[in-house]
Amino acid sequence: MRRRTGWFLLLLSLLLSGCATLPDDDAPFVTLSHIEPLALTLLEQRYRIQLRIQNPTAAPLSIAGMSFNLDMNDRRFARGVTNQAVTVPAFGQVLVDTQLNSTVFQVFEQMRHWGSDEGEAFRYRLSGKLFSKENGLSIPFVSSDEIRL
Repeated sequence: MRRRTGWFLLLLSLLLSGCATLPDDDAPFVTLSHIEPLALTLLEQRYRIQLRIQNPTAAPLSIAGMSFNLDMNDRRFARGVTNQAVTVPAFGQVLVDTQLNSTVFQVFEQMRHWGSDEGEAFRYRLSGKLFSKENGLSIPFVSSDEIRL
């Protein structure tokens, strides 16, 4: 009986770990669509951002919330979280309006290195996790782009 229980638990853990991640082809795409300053204070800055979430699968994707970081020119710039629930239709997309925050130190770090990077390019990297409504699992995402100045 113990042996069966052990095999059952091993099989169950393998199945659950396999469901915890999606193949790269099935992972949602999350990109930065818009950013604008909301409030600039001495120690903190808030920005309104719009994220585009695209679902490349044949099943709807129900999201309970997300966490994300925005890096600019390979340096941490801001981070945010949202508990906004959305459902991305199969082979569809949605726009999510939310906010992110940066500190004065992160802004000064960006300004200190502005123009000193090779090639005078502006690079950003958006990374984070979407949290599934159905099973609470997280789905990681990363997107980046570069604009030549």
